[in-house]
Formats: sequence, C-alpha cells, structure tokens
Amino acid sequence: MRRRKKGDKPAITIPSYLCEMNEQERNLLEYLFIKFNHARRRAYALLQRGLSVAEAEKKLMKESGLNGRYVKDAIWLVKDLPPHITFGGKRNARDLARGKITREEWRELRSPIVYSRGERWEKGNLNMRVVQVNGELRLRINVPTYYGRKYIYPKLFIPEKYWRRFGRHIMEGQPYTVIIKRRNGKFYVFIQMELDPPKREGRRIMAIDTNAGYLDFAVLDKATMKLLAAGRINMHETLYAGKDKRKYVLCRTIRKVTNIAKHFDADVVVGRIKTRGFRGGRKANRKVHSMPHYQFRQRLKARLVLEGIRVLERSEAYTSVVGKHLGRLLGLDVHKGAAIAFAVKVLDYRLFRHLLREARAYEADGPRPSPSVAKVSGLTAPRQPSRGLACSDGPSTRPGGYAPTPGRGGLLAELAGRWKPRLHQRMISVKKV
Repeated sequence: MRRRKKGDKPAITIPSYLCEMNEQERNLLEYLFIKFNHARRRAYALLQRGLSVAEAEKKLMKESGLNGRYVKDAIWLVKDLPPHITFGGKRNARDLARGKITREEWRELRSPIVYSRGERWEKGNLNMRVVQVNGELRLRINVPTYYGRKYIYPKLFIPEKYWRRFGRHIMEGQPYTVIIKRRNGKFYVFIQMELDPPKREGRRIMAIDTNAGYLDFAVLDKATMKLLAAGRINMHETLYAGKDKRKYVLCRTIRKVTNIAKHFDADVVVGRIKTRGFRGGRKANRKVHSMPHYQFRQRLKARLVLEGIRVLERSEAYTSVVGKHLGRLLGLDVHKGAAIAFAVKVLDYRLFRHLLREARAYEADGPRPSPSVAKVSGLTAPRQPSRGLACSDGPSTRPGGYAPTPGRGGLLAELAGRWKPRLHQRMISVKKV
C-alpha cells in the first residue's frame, strides 16, 4: 500500500470482522482469496518482466477471470515492490521445504488478503460495500465465479464506538477501502476512509511547538493579535515507553489539545519537523530521534477533523530565534516563546520577518531597532497580508503599517509590553492528561 504524501487528507481505519457466514459463503470467500492472490503474484511477475501496468492489466483480465477493479487493486498492491519478493515469506518457504508446515498451511500463507479500493464516483465501494439488511450490518462482496458474478452477504461486526462516529460517512456514500485479512480461520475487516477537513475557521489560532517529552502552545486572537493563553502539555512517557504505551499517551495528549482548541474556538497549527539530519550529543540524539513527530501529526489531524477543528501544517523555521527573545521579555522559556512566534508567523508573516531581523540584531550588536524589511532566506511559510500593528513612534512609513523605528525597544519589546500584563492568569500547565 502506498505511503501517504504530505498534505493528504487525514485517514482513519475502522476495525471489524466477519462474524457469521454459512458454508457456501465461506467457500466462495476462500475462492476469492485464491483468485485475488494468484492475480497479485502474477501481476508482480509480469511487472518484473518489464510489462507496463496497462499491458499487465489486459493480460490479467483474460487469465484470472476477475473484474477490472479487482485486477487494478492487485496491481496497485505490487507495483512498488522491490525485486526478489517471496510471497508467503522466505522463512515459511524454507519451513515448507523442511516439512515443518503442510502445503495447505503454505497456501493459506500465500493468500492472506483481499483488497478493494473505493472511488468517489462509485459512492462507496462497488466490490465490497457495507449495507444494512433487516437492520443488520452486512458486507456485500462481489465474488466472480465460473457462472458469472455472485454476491455474498456475510454479517459484519463493527464496534459501536466506531459506528457511532463514522457510520454516517459510510452510509452516505463516502468512498472507503476495504481490506479483508485471513488469520487462523477468521476473517478480519479493515475499512479505511479519508476525511474531508472542516470548512469552518476558528476565531483564534493555537500554535504547537513540539519538543522532547512535552508540547508548548500559544493561543492568539486572529483579529487583534492578543495573546490569550500559553502553556505546556507533558508527555514524557513517549521517550521511553513501548509501542502500546506510547500510542495511549499520544491519544491522551491529543484529547487535551482538542479540549483546549474547542475552548478557545481555535484552529490548530503544528510544525513539520525533520529530525533525520539532527546531529547533537549522544543524549540529545536519543531524545530527538525518539520523538514521535509523524505519528503525533497524523493522529492529531484525524482526531481534530472529527471534532470540526481545522489543522494546518507549517514550517517552524526560525521561530526559536524569535522565541528566545520574546520569552526573555515575557519571562517565559524559549519553547513557549517559540510557540508564540510560530503563531505570529502564521497570522502575519511580514511582522514575523521584522521580529526575526530584530532578534538577529540583538544577537549581533545588542538591542537596536530594525531598520527595514529585508528578504529572509529559508522561510517556507506562505506570504500573508499584514495585520497593520500600530507602532508607538509616529506614523508608519513602511508597507503594512510598520514604522522604521517602532519603539524604544523595538517591535519585540512593544509586543511583549502588550502581552505581559496579566500573563500569569493565562498560563496553562497540564501535568496529567
């Protein structure tokens, strides 16, 4: 199956299984497993010989007896596989040669899956569709036989918590992919859907700065650029816990992020972080590379879309440079300052460029006002119209409403002076989620 690209819609997977079927339905389903996996192996062999996808599809349509959708799905599963693949597993093939497993067990290992993709114009899935028959959920499966097409309707069990949240998307024609896996004589079904992001925008924005073991966030009003809240959510267990524990802690953390975003009516913006090229000390490397950035972003997007909250992914480049000086002026640590700078960058990119140039001037020659707007290389945030922050020293002479000398301490000091009063009442610290 393909790897999801950046910017794709968030996807969810609904686990279920086939709980009731008669002997005839089971035999037909076993026949479909044999035919589909034979087409999958044959498609792999044809593609390795150099045939194109279109040529392999025509050849498989004649040989397998499957319809065009099953053939396309079989090719889709194998077209990106590397050469010299052993279907069923190389170790299991050795066990068969040594007599450790029987030929029937080997056939079952070589035919473990049936895969059917849904398309939007199909309004669901034509080969495998979830239907209701006499008030019961059933999976209508298209099985090609020697006598033509035949439908079977085995009973499908979906946990109530999943059906209550995603059932209407399935029944209203949302395209979904169905995967049936056979394991120890049982058939497990996985329904995958892509969710459309909500169109409604929040009145505020919540920027998240991801660190090793905790999240720092800041909530800013979109219209007035007022700092409404700043805080931290701890999740230190993700640095040393196992797979299941880490998943549980991530879900708890995402629930807390969801509650905060709903409380402030805020869109959530999270940074795209690449830790592959990070080079530090041994302890820092271990911490940074153990941070589940990708898993956190995918789970966060899937959860917040269900709650009707917009999620944005933006670059965090240079937010720590500005955040270090903002935090010093506000009495906060660098990570909370970086979260505030991240929110400013998303809301007003021109203002962020001013703050970045001023912060670099602080580092180079001490505090001095920023002289002019200069192009900053490496920033990947999209350009946005300025919000026109009013400055204290005379009329503005720069595009967007910024004065060349915005105040005695610069724009950084002016923003800090606006946000600092009653800041202690806007601090949120979440120790237990």
